[in-house]
Amino acid sequence: MAKTTKKEFILPSGETKEEITNFLLKYIDSIVEFDENSKLIAKNITITDGAITSDYVQLNTELATPPTDVGAIYWDDQDKTVTANMEPSNGGGVKLQIGQEMYIRATNKTGTTISNGEVVFISGAQGNRPTIDLADSGSYENATRVIGVATEDIGNNLFGYVTTEGLVRDLNTNDYTDGDCVFVGTVSGSFTTVTPTFGDAKVKVGIITKAHPTDGWLKVCISNDKYMFGAVDDGNYSGFETDGTYVALGDATVYEDLQFSVSGGRVPASNAPTFETFTTNTKEYAFAVNDFIYLDANEPFHAHKINTLSDVHVHATSKTGNSSGSSQYVNVETTLAYVENNGTWNETVLSGECEIPDGTSALCMKIFDLGDFDLTNVGIGGLMKLTVKRISAVSGAEYPDDLFINQIGMHLEVDMLGSREEYVK
Repeated sequence: MAKTTKKEFILPSGETKEEITNFLLKYIDSIVEFDENSKLIAKNITITDGAITSDYVQLNTELATPPTDVGAIYWDDQDKTVTANMEPSNGGGVKLQIGQEMYIRATNKTGTTISNGEVVFISGAQGNRPTIDLADSGSYENATRVIGVATEDIGNNLFGYVTTEGLVRDLNTNDYTDGDCVFVGTVSGSFTTVTPTFGDAKVKVGIITKAHPTDGWLKVCISNDKYMFGAVDDGNYSGFETDGTYVALGDATVYEDLQFSVSGGRVPASNAPTFETFTTNTKEYAFAVNDFIYLDANEPFHAHKINTLSDVHVHATSKTGNSSGSSQYVNVETTLAYVENNGTWNETVLSGECEIPDGTSALCMKIFDLGDFDLTNVGIGGLMKLTVKRISAVSGAEYPDDLFINQIGMHLEVDMLGSREEYVK
């Protein structure tokens, strides 16, 4: 194995270091260097067409003044690692502590300077280089594309370095404490110790390792905590607050049906519908004008927190159809009553009319556009009940026969897990 040897060399009179070095490099397979005491250091290496082959390279671990030239590699005694001088954006020194840091070289296309210590995300690409912009927690799309923290001032339209892992220094971290965890802030490019509330993206930037007004250090370690799920970019998503509270945002809802069984209702002593055969195997109530029925009380507020009740509708079928030669009409009235948590009963009367065109043998009718009902004060234990009645039509000729009322329904808007879900088996 080749050895590294050191020998003292006294310069001949009239000869320079450069002349001696060039002579030795030409005729021996060694690199020859002179230190400040004119000592010759020869290493057993091979140089072939500019390529150097050696068992190892021993850097000076007692280097008094580190080099500043771009491309220089030396032992960094402060960080106890090999450091390389990078080509900076603005002429300042950018030093890569090899094995302790990772950079990405990107282009600033924001129209202004990105400052050292500002949090950035990848906004696109130009040529073979990514472009960067300032990140903030208010934009989920941008915050979740955070790549790191600028490790130098990067001028507009210039290349610069972004630390993706490692220390960013020369910061004002005086408002922090060593060990503070920081997240992408609401202000573009900023970081903060305040954990983002639900609705803002929760992206960890790193840890404050040195609190100082001018020489602060931030250990960058980007981590995107995806505590929001669903169609986040569209604004329809769910997730958790920092205290664990589940929250749903946007129009991420589906409609479920709250149904009252007509056959399970209570028939009054007077104005009762008749119980007649609707199909071969079933019987249902047949309503003439002024006939009505009480539907049993329903307690629908267990499965979901219901804020509004919408689209009360009646499915009905005409008994014999219409062959009168012109349109006929039926009108159904519902009285909706519900009790609030404080025991207060509320009552709303709704009605809807439907046309039976000439030649129609049967009618499937839906009474719609009846408005929404505020159920904010109704909770678990709240009851709901209905009275259904057929009243005289107002738009034209009254349908003369009975009307089978098959079902009474209402639509409940229910929050889902962040998007309109479809289950496929």
